[in-house]
Amino acid sequence: MCEQVTTRSVDAKSTGQWKHKDKLTELLTYVDRQESRTLLALEQYGARKHTDTDTHTESGDREGAISAGEFGNVLEGVFRSESRTDFQWKETGVLGDGTVQVFDYRVARANSIMNVGVELTSKVGCHGQVFIDSATHGIRRITMVADDVPKKSRLQAVSVSVDYDYVAINRHDYLMPVSAQILVSHDRRETDLNQIEFRNFHRFSSSSRILENVQEAKP
Repeated sequence: MCEQVTTRSVDAKSTGQWKHKDKLTELLTYVDRQESRTLLALEQYGARKHTDTDTHTESGDREGAISAGEFGNVLEGVFRSESRTDFQWKETGVLGDGTVQVFDYRVARANSIMNVGVELTSKVGCHGQVFIDSATHGIRRITMVADDVPKKSRLQAVSVSVDYDYVAINRHDYLMPVSAQILVSHDRRETDLNQIEFRNFHRFSSSSRILENVQEAKP
């Protein structure tokens, strides 16, 4: 579990003039490779309100670019065997204070799990880059760009970038997504920008065992 803070901006004419729209704070839960979100707070036009309503029902407050899957699905979409991803090493680069190995990749639409759309979603192929830490071999960044967006769609282009870093949870370090950026271009020349921060991580787990002797269960 963690908090996902999404700051949304809009460029009405795609000229680089960004206008802040709102900021959403959500509780994100990731279980069995599935993401679920609950809206905790919405800051809009200087006002702030709290709600415990699931975000998917807040259609009035959620007008604009809505995305999901940055926490786990981006990683799965590139590296699962069913994607049959074509990787090509490109170069050695620098990211932050370390060196990375940069790979270009492409996933065909038939094998992709990326969906884009406004009212109706369509499955699309994608391409991008993967940045692998040269020392730890951990993933530090994944970019993803939608290919062949249907002409009938109101969206013209979609791109995603997710950054990963080590986060201490319950005295252990885990490589986790820490931030993401989504850019969405519309047919009316408008561009939406979502900047996401993942914070306040918590990990919950349980274990059980089968007792063969009933006497073991007695205090």
